[in-house]
Amino acid sequence: TKPTFLALPFLPVVDGDFLPDQVEVLLNTTNLPKKELMLGLVKNEGTYFLVYGMPGFNMTGDNLISRNDFLEGVLMAMIDDSDISRETTIFQYTDWNDVKNRTKNRDLLGNLVGDQLFFCPVLEFAQRYSQHGGKTYMYLFDHQSSVNPWPEWMGVMHGYEIEFIFGMPLESSLGYTKNEIAMSKKFMKHWANFARHGKPDIEGVAWPAFSAENQVYITLNSNYPERKRRMKAKECQFWNKLLPQIQKMSSDMLTCLNASENTHHTNYLFLVILLAISLIY
Repeated sequence: TKPTFLALPFLPVVDGDFLPDQVEVLLNTTNLPKKELMLGLVKNEGTYFLVYGMPGFNMTGDNLISRNDFLEGVLMAMIDDSDISRETTIFQYTDWNDVKNRTKNRDLLGNLVGDQLFFCPVLEFAQRYSQHGGKTYMYLFDHQSSVNPWPEWMGVMHGYEIEFIFGMPLESSLGYTKNEIAMSKKFMKHWANFARHGKPDIEGVAWPAFSAENQVYITLNSNYPERKRRMKAKECQFWNKLLPQIQKMSSDMLTCLNASENTHHTNYLFLVILLAISLIY
């Protein structure tokens, strides 16, 4: 049995009230509830999950991985994808000027996992939801906690904005900085105002709504919130648009070639690779 890495089912329950059907079904109909939505991501979504089974990783140290570890990691992350999809992804997430650089192999695998499992699915959902008329507010949290016990290279990990949203820095015994205490108070105001009024604005900070057209979001950290646009635009064009096309072409061509006894598999791979390269450029 080939190893698998991480399965992330959509956890909210279809209750017939708030969620009358599966979200993917609702996104393709006019029945999607128009609720205010606040969602976001952290700077290094993928790193937390690397240490739970990816080759070459553990919970301590710098985890500088070899090229072979990187390639095995891609296989684990894309176990159900076609060979050509994996090869295309390897092409996208490789620094071809420095292929054997262990630091880059580690960081690029973290980027791959974060983009694949979090950034691009969340951003696609936000775009589609806002197109249905639902008010959507998006953030990127990019502050690394001063009391985080994980190795420095892991950065701002998945879920690590939660301690600030719920006020953990206000407990003085935990050792957070003064800036982090102020940041936590600010975050709690954003979330409280969203819960009360459906908008996360606070005094002096207007939080613009996200749409498929503007794709605006704000950065959350100890500084004044900064407005930015089109988070991970190139990466998510790859995962949400290009890779599904390559996967479909690969499947269609393989079906056609299997019907022909005189066509070699190598010719098929060559054609698909040419098509993939033409789509990338």
